[in-house]
Amino acid sequence: MNIGTSTRVAQKESGISSAELARRLKTSPQNVTHIRGTRNPTVQRVVELAGIFELSVDEFINKGA
Repeated sequence: MNIGTSTRVAQKESGISSAELARRLKTSPQNVTHIRGTRNPTVQRVVELAGIFELSVDEFINKGA
């Protein structure tokens, strides 16, 4: 499971920019870069990400498999 990969794939498929993702997560674009990189987000953040991309948590996580 790689949340960074899941985020990158879901972002590309949905067409959501990093700036827009940051706005929806109420965080900085730098934090989005960290999520897409090596930092693993909290479970709450994973749930938020899945919701933004209109995926179940399982579907979202499996994008990074």
